[in-house]
Amino acid sequence: MQLNRSNYFYARIQAGGKRLFFSLRVKIEGHPPASLKEEGDIIFERSRARAQAKLERISEELTSRATREELAQRVLEARTGSRLLTMAIRDLPERWQEIPRSRPLSARYVADKVATLRRFVAFTESHFPNAKDMSSIMENMALGFMRSEEARGMTAKTYNETLKLLRSSFRKLRKQAGISDNPFDDIPLKSVETVHRKPFTEDQVLAILAEAQKDPFIYRLIATGLCTAMRLGDCARLRWSQVNLADGHIDAILSKTKKRATIPIFPLLRAVLETEPKTNSEYVFSDLARQYAINPGMLTDRLRRILARIGFGDSQSSLPRSFEREIHQSRQIGLRRASLRDFHSFRVTWVTLALNRGVPVELVRKVTGHQTVGIVLEHYHQPSSDDLRQALEHRLPQALISGGVPKTTGPQLSRTVEASWLRPLLASMNDSNWAEVRKAILGVLD
Repeated sequence: MQLNRSNYFYARIQAGGKRLFFSLRVKIEGHPPASLKEEGDIIFERSRARAQAKLERISEELTSRATREELAQRVLEARTGSRLLTMAIRDLPERWQEIPRSRPLSARYVADKVATLRRFVAFTESHFPNAKDMSSIMENMALGFMRSEEARGMTAKTYNETLKLLRSSFRKLRKQAGISDNPFDDIPLKSVETVHRKPFTEDQVLAILAEAQKDPFIYRLIATGLCTAMRLGDCARLRWSQVNLADGHIDAILSKTKKRATIPIFPLLRAVLETEPKTNSEYVFSDLARQYAINPGMLTDRLRRILARIGFGDSQSSLPRSFEREIHQSRQIGLRRASLRDFHSFRVTWVTLALNRGVPVELVRKVTGHQTVGIVLEHYHQPSSDDLRQALEHRLPQALISGGVPKTTGPQLSRTVEASWLRPLLASMNDSNWAEVRKAILGVLD
């Protein structure tokens, strides 16, 4: 252990045939002596004791880890006649891309994850220059990187995605890299602040469609999103092979979940599809598919221009005062504001309107491709207080609605609340899913 020009104690130790030099992240307090062989004042000595204790813990961890790794090497050598190869940290982004997967990754996803892994590589090279390979990464190094990511101001969701990426990378590459312990395993995930997108009302949908007709390029995309509840990419890249105009449905494998969705073709969408000129392209909207491949953000921007023209995101609105105009919501923590209304809001709108009108949740799942009832109800069914009040007023006993005192007690007071979203949910309950359904109902009622 030694003093450094900074305000922290540093350690220089030998482990696994390598010399390691790193900060103990224990602050030097009080008045230090000229040499660590001498004593400082009592405050300094207390800080030195904390640093020494931390150094001993790290040394013990290194020794224990080195012993386990050497044992693993010897077992492998006895079985195969060769020892494990190490993997340089700088090669992590490239090696991650070579991991076998059940389905190909999108270019955007790969670019995002590679950027994260390169930040990790840069962090280790800057803060732990002696750690050259993946097997030399310890938990304190992993925790240091996650703290640096948190300091960037990212949301808990993004933080968790980064942590999961590094956990899985070290787990899947452990054999090639000679890793005995995953340094990211014991770092906890953060609780997520969920911000739900808001659905559009029927009046808002009509206003959006009316304004969108002035922009035929984006109108087709909006009409498709409203009628199918598909995500932006699936709408922009809709294929003719997925469209069956004769039978009146779309049969598609959704890009995100890889689940099959069967979607009826409503008159609004049929009019769009029947007037779309046929080309040699496999895509229904070849220009939208091309733009999505180049810059999908441009499509979102075109939609937001339409929303802005009818008053969303603007204090001066042509919409009725009852319209909620926010398109973003500030987060307590996060690099960007959360989006409340964008193209994905059409998906939320479709689900909310369908369930509010009594469409069974199992049919909604066939359209949206969701695996569980809970996901549909927690993330996509977003009824307003007026929606719930109107639905309940038609189904609760008149005595409760009018405020009158019932003349008798008994069955009338114990009638089941048969809200449109509740009946199909209860009907789907069985021995295997009752807990999930119960949780979903309570989540909506809360």
